[in-house]
Amino acid sequence: AAASILAKVSRDRIMERCDRHWPSFGFAKHKGYPTPTHRRTVIDLGATPIHRMSFRWTDPDEVAS
Repeated sequence: AAASILAKVSRDRIMERCDRHWPSFGFAKHKGYPTPTHRRTVIDLGATPIHRMSFRWTDPDEVAS
């Protein structure tokens, strides 16, 4: 349990640093989770180098075009 907490804290810190590089994406707020706002931003602005391109959207129509 302690390891998972440490991993989450570490990841959150990484995402806060990423937020400084790509402030339009709001990484400090959603920590990279696919919130509706984050998904819309990826659709509107495209992916950053840190986005996993293998991630499959729940609704394929949401990322069409």
